[in-house]
Amino acid sequence: MEGYAAELATERINDAQLKRMLDAWKGFGEAIQQLGASEGDQRTQAERWAESNHEFHSVIVEASCNRQLALTIAELRRRLPHNLSYGAYADNSRLLLRNLKQHEGVAAAIVDHNPRLARKRMTAHLRASNEATARWVESNKTRN
Repeated sequence: MEGYAAELATERINDAQLKRMLDAWKGFGEAIQQLGASEGDQRTQAERWAESNHEFHSVIVEASCNRQLALTIAELRRRLPHNLSYGAYADNSRLLLRNLKQHEGVAAAIVDHNPRLARKRMTAHLRASNEATARWVESNKTRN
C-alpha cells in the first residue's frame, strides 16, 4: 500500500510536502551521524531516526491524496508499530546506511516524478525492513 502511495505522490506532492519529505530524509542522515555515541546519545539517535522515519512515510502517504489509502495505512500502523525496524538496525551501521540509501532512492524517484520507480523502491524498502525486523525478532527470541 505504501508503494502505491509513493506512486501517487510522484504526481500529487506539493512543494511544502516535498520539503518535509526531504527534511525528514536529512534527519535520517543526522541521526546516523551519531553512531558510536554514548548510551544517552544513542537514545537520542533512536528517537531522531523514529521521528524522521515516521515523517518521511507520513508525508508520502499524505501526498498521495488518497483518503481511503491513508486511513487503511493508519489502521495498519495502529495495529503494527511502524518503527519496529530500528531495533534491527540499531547495532549495525551497515544496515542503518542501507536504510538511509533506500529512503534516498524513494525520495529521488518522487522528486523525478517516476511513479513506477517510486513504487518499486518503496516496496523493496518495506520488504527489506520487514525482513530485517523478522530476523532481529527471531534472533532475540532465541536469546531469551
